[in-house]
Amino acid sequence: MVEDPAVALAAALERLYLVFRSYGLKPHIEGCPCCVYDEDQDRVRSRSLRALTAEDFDTYASKALTTWGDADDLRHFLPRLLELVTGSPGDFISNEIVLSKLATAGWRDWPAQEQEAVESVLWLRWNVGLTHDPSEFDAGTWLCGAELAGSDVSGYIDAWRSSDAPTAFEHLAAFITSNPELLTEGRLANPFCLEESQVAQEMQAWVTACLADADFQERLAGWYQGP
Repeated sequence: MVEDPAVALAAALERLYLVFRSYGLKPHIEGCPCCVYDEDQDRVRSRSLRALTAEDFDTYASKALTTWGDADDLRHFLPRLLELVTGSPGDFISNEIVLSKLATAGWRDWPAQEQEAVESVLWLRWNVGLTHDPSEFDAGTWLCGAELAGSDVSGYIDAWRSSDAPTAFEHLAAFITSNPELLTEGRLANPFCLEESQVAQEMQAWVTACLADADFQERLAGWYQGP
C-alpha cells in the first residue's frame, strides 16, 4: 500500500522536531544592534516553538545568519520555519528566504540524519504540492527555493514530469504563464532565483519540448480559456 504523501509529510515534520530537539533557544541570540531590536528578540520568544507564527518570524527569517544568530540558532527554529513554509497560504512566509538560509548555514555539512530530515520535508512538500491547485502551491517558487537550498532540482523536475496528478499539468500551465521570458531569454520572473539557474535551464528545455506537441498546445489553450 502506497503511503499518502500528505500523511508522510506530516510524519516528516514530526521527525524534524525530533531530530533538531537538542538545539535549544539561547537566553539571548546575538544580533547586530543596528537592525535587531529587543522587540524582535521578544517576538521569537513570545510563544512555544510550535506556536510561533509567520508574523513572529518576520525579522528573524530575513536576518538569520547574516545579522542575527548562527547555524545552531537556525536549527532551533528550523522545524517550525519549515512547517510554516510547507503550510497553507495563510501561513505565508517566503520559502525562498527560508530555504536559502540552509545553504548559508552549510547544512550539507550537518550530520546525516539532520540532512535527511530536512531533505525529506522538502521533497515530500513538493510531491504533495503538485497534487494541490496552483493557487495553493506555487511550483515555481518551491523549485527556486530548493535550488537556493542546494537540493537536486533535476529530481524535482523529473518527478513533476512523470507525475500522474491531474493538477500537474495545471502547475505547468501556471508556470509558463508566470514566466513569459523563459522561452526567449531563459530567464525566470522570480527575483530570488539564481542568475545562472538550473531551474530555468531545465524548465526551458521541458517547456520547449511540450510546446512542440500539438496536443499539448491545444490543452494549454483550453486551460487559458477556462471552463
